[in-house]
Amino acid sequence: MLPQRLRTSYAGLVLLAGAATLATVVFEAAWYGLVNGIDPMRVLAANFDPDLMPRPAQKILVASLAVIAVTAGRRGFLAANRLWTKRYIQRTIPTS
Repeated sequence: MLPQRLRTSYAGLVLLAGAATLATVVFEAAWYGLVNGIDPMRVLAANFDPDLMPRPAQKILVASLAVIAVTAGRRGFLAANRLWTKRYIQRTIPTS
């Protein structure tokens, strides 16, 4: 659903993390409101209560940020590997 430009950028990953967290908050409040008859505002307020942590939305946010960190690490490793390979080839293979 993301435009092509955002699919491969960190901004796209951050947008997905925010959207997943927001969707979790809305779904959780709706679930407790519709199925269990609990006031949705009470569920929304629970997301900000430090005594009730970690809430599902916070778990989703942490998991999303972990994915972003792993992606950044992998991209950094691949960039360093390409740089090392390029330098190694230039030093060992004679050019004519």
